[in-house]
Amino acid sequence: MSRDDSRKGKGTIQLTHVHGLPHLEKLEFCYPLKLVAPKAKKGVQVIYVLSYGGGLVGGDSIRLDVEVEAGTTLSLTTQGSTKVFKIRSTGLPTEQILHVRIHGILLLLPDPVQPFANSHYQQEQGFDLDEHGSAIVLDWIVSGRPDNGERWIFHHYRSANTLYRQGRMLVRDCQDMSLALVGRQMRHLDCMATLLLVGPAFEADADAIRQRFSQENRIVQSARHGARHDDFMWTAVTHRGVTVIKVAGISSEQVRSWLARLVDSQSWRERFGRDPFRALEM
Repeated sequence: MSRDDSRKGKGTIQLTHVHGLPHLEKLEFCYPLKLVAPKAKKGVQVIYVLSYGGGLVGGDSIRLDVEVEAGTTLSLTTQGSTKVFKIRSTGLPTEQILHVRIHGILLLLPDPVQPFANSHYQQEQGFDLDEHGSAIVLDWIVSGRPDNGERWIFHHYRSANTLYRQGRMLVRDCQDMSLALVGRQMRHLDCMATLLLVGPAFEADADAIRQRFSQENRIVQSARHGARHDDFMWTAVTHRGVTVIKVAGISSEQVRSWLARLVDSQSWRERFGRDPFRALEM
């Protein structure tokens, strides 16, 4: 079944600079996508990526094309979790597609995706970096509505992030979960996050995180019902210049707090301001 054109949101962002200050050369969007761009601070242009009604319904499709020119820093974030509602009668999945050409610095730190029961979500994010391009990319998911007893009962969830450097693939990281397996795989965990660091702007940060990885206890356990359970875990690996950090915990608050401490340990708020990291505030 073809997708209803009224559910196809498209957007374009082109960030350049004029006299050393960020300048939005292009900012275009249409329903159900909404882009809000407040005045730049500390040389960083923040854009909030929103949807009307506070979430995405089955059949919604959003495509966003972005260019970050040399000498600029763009932050893409949200103002709340991306709620994904159940599949509609069309049976079409909810999809989001992001493509970013990076000559400067990209900070992509949204709130988590929150797929509700019987939802079907797929996300494809591609990042093309030139030799000077750098990025922080956060991609994370919560189990649904755990306070209501709704945990990992979406129909299907898939999120893929692919990073290229001058046309050469560096990393493709993909999370693919289905109802038949995810509940058993995740057990009592309610949140999972992937953080990607790449580029010369974050080389020292990646080195520091790898050093921390070699020294810190990376698994926190608890005893319940006579058995040991892994309540929190994280890992980090670098491949072709991309540092991939994986985090999982028993709540979004726990994972959010850990990520916020990581941000502070690298002084990113002092460097880029508070706004790019608001998704990590409690």
